[in-house]
Amino acid sequence: ASFSFAAQTANQILFADYNMVQSEIRWVRNAAMYSADAEPVVNIFNNYFGGGMGALVFQTIRESKALAYSTFAFYAMPDKKEDPFYTLAYVGCQADKFSESVVAMNELLNDLPNVAENIKAARAGIKKDIETERITQDGIIFNYLAAERKGITEDIRKKIYTAVDKINYDELKAFHTANLANKPYTYCVVASEKNLPAESISKYGEVKKLSLETIFGY
Repeated sequence: ASFSFAAQTANQILFADYNMVQSEIRWVRNAAMYSADAEPVVNIFNNYFGGGMGALVFQTIRESKALAYSTFAFYAMPDKKEDPFYTLAYVGCQADKFSESVVAMNELLNDLPNVAENIKAARAGIKKDIETERITQDGIIFNYLAAERKGITEDIRKKIYTAVDKINYDELKAFHTANLANKPYTYCVVASEKNLPAESISKYGEVKKLSLETIFGY
């Protein structure tokens, strides 16, 4: 039987009560079905938006606003051509920074800033990674099998390398608008109920409380 992916039609919060100081927040959304043609813009977008310390999410939420211990966001690629892309965003913060952190991430998910230097760096980073990467020995067969599962019959890196210089803010903005902005998300929150008032959570959508037994199965 094939696994069916949930389609997010409205914001929902899945909440697990755990005795800790920190709050863990993940945004999850299943998106468009996999397409190899989307890989170049997805790669640039992830580098630019939320994939590392030089990306907008880290610079804004961790460095500029000092809200989070850790944060990232990316548009993830599935392993198989039959599966969808999905958006995954994360903030780990003190419970008293929960609301500010959710607002900060939602601002970035809904409106993509234009920072020309970062786009240039994202392009250069992807090209450098491809230029310095060597697929050898067992890696050759594993790469071949991974490509086969995605229905790809050539080295996708060639397509990515030749496409990245043509991708600018307009393409990234269109991609962000189509796939991330103003969409419903499932928020997965782990925090202590003592430290995080119910009204802080419920204003973002319907709350479903999960027991640790439901999550872990024991």
